[in-house]
Amino acid sequence: MNIILGFWLEDPHPVKVLSMPFDKLMLAYVIVTAVAAITAVITLLTIRRQVEAMREQLQQMKAAGEQTNSLITTARDQVAALSIAAEATKQSAEAAALNAEALINSERAWILVEIGEIPNFQPNPNKLEILWIRPMVRNYGKTVARIKKIRSVVRLVPDGETLPPQPEYPLGQGADVQGVDLVLAPNIAIQPIKLGISGDEFTQIRQTKKFLYVHGFIEYLDLSNSERRTAFCHYYALQGGYSPDPTRFYLELTAPPGYNDCT
Repeated sequence: MNIILGFWLEDPHPVKVLSMPFDKLMLAYVIVTAVAAITAVITLLTIRRQVEAMREQLQQMKAAGEQTNSLITTARDQVAALSIAAEATKQSAEAAALNAEALINSERAWILVEIGEIPNFQPNPNKLEILWIRPMVRNYGKTVARIKKIRSVVRLVPDGETLPPQPEYPLGQGADVQGVDLVLAPNIAIQPIKLGISGDEFTQIRQTKKFLYVHGFIEYLDLSNSERRTAFCHYYALQGGYSPDPTRFYLELTAPPGYNDCT
């Protein structure tokens, strides 16, 4: 036998649905959090783009640096090449100047002064006698010279003394030729200088109490109108001892600077 049980609920309990009340503070928090997150993302993207830009700039700077180094190396090589070229040009110019000077010197006028031997002078102590010294002025060049000034003196140096450090030309003594225009052709000699020594002075020279020097200078123009100058100094040497050199005037090579030079 089957038994069926049934239950009837005539008045069941109602079900209540619970809902959270609306919270404005929570909404604000959510919105702020979302904005902050979006801002962080945007900032991150911006930083990433800046990093990429900086990397690109670094690459460009590196490339520019390499290019700059290449330019510096090229410039250094060019400077070195220019320096070599400049030195070569300088040497060529100096060589050309030397060649030109050598050509000019080979063709220009050259005035030199000689004295050499003098007459056999035997002074009489009872008379006033003068020995005249006439130096020979000769043009040894290939072109004419125009003499403008001549100055020359006799200097008697006592035994034990020497010539002054610089040539001295006392006013009114010796030969003083100025304001002239003497044309001297090549291989021609003239005697425009005339210097006198008394018999008493020459006796002291022969007794070696004094030593005789003749020095001076000549200023002249060459063919190109360049100013030239010849300074000369000669010493009267007496033959003595075993020396084979005769008594005469010789070029004084030991004179101080300024006594012998040519320009």
